[in-house]
Amino acid sequence: MSCLRVVSWSIQFLLLLVLICAILVGKIHALVDAPRLPLDAVHRKPLLAVSSSSLRGGHQEESLSLEVEEPPVPPPEGFYLEHNIVPEETWKRLEHWLEHDTTIPWEIGAQNRSVAQFGFRYNYDTSEVEFAGDDDIVPEIPVILRQLLLQAPGTRRILEQIKGAAKATTEFTQCIINVYHDHDIIPWHWDHVDFGPTILVFTFGETRPLQLRKLLQKTSSPLPRSQCHHNEGDYDATKDYQYCTTTPGHSSSYVLSGPCRYQWEHSVPPGAGYRVSFTFRTHVNNQQRHHSDD
Repeated sequence: MSCLRVVSWSIQFLLLLVLICAILVGKIHALVDAPRLPLDAVHRKPLLAVSSSSLRGGHQEESLSLEVEEPPVPPPEGFYLEHNIVPEETWKRLEHWLEHDTTIPWEIGAQNRSVAQFGFRYNYDTSEVEFAGDDDIVPEIPVILRQLLLQAPGTRRILEQIKGAAKATTEFTQCIINVYHDHDIIPWHWDHVDFGPTILVFTFGETRPLQLRKLLQKTSSPLPRSQCHHNEGDYDATKDYQYCTTTPGHSSSYVLSGPCRYQWEHSVPPGAGYRVSFTFRTHVNNQQRHHSDD
């Protein structure tokens, strides 16, 4: 009888061990299958991020921030940009013309850039404007530029976006070509108010930032006729301006009109390669003369 009891107790003990083992195995599987958190999830702290999204006075600065980089500032009202607006075969024709046409009136302009002007010419020495027809000093805009750029379908498409008074002023009477090599720049400025409410630009070659900035305080409109930039000594470049940067690449086109034309300065920083731009404008006096000749 005692032997039977011993056997019964042994069986019960073994069953209890099996039950305990089953419970332990279940817990182990639950731990193994649980989703794993990143190593720093429990004691995560704000990470210091280096932000270089702000532009100050034309130079990129790095600053420490406890936040993720701020979203880019949207372009100002009146700014329009389209990429790949000019077909590559069109650019090849323009490039050949730039290299081989001996009638292009190349000169050395501001910041030692190679410049050619048609329709009217800004004299960098006298700060005066000379028009085509004044003793044939300035040639008219070449037909190749009108056909390949001004009359292109993509150009009409971007000009149709212009709003307000600038929409009626797209009969351009001047083209200025700027050639940039490495380290060539355009400093902060706005195009003189006499150069019309609409500026149309085509860019080819190296992609460089187009920097825009606006005084945070109210800016007079129209801009002062006596100058083409704010006095640097009057404002703090790190505090007094709102900045925006766009990147028109090869075969891109952009428009400055409306508030962007009259309230924002723009600049092009130095680069590392070749870039050329074609800028179309309309001078007030030149436009009046053009219509009187019709």
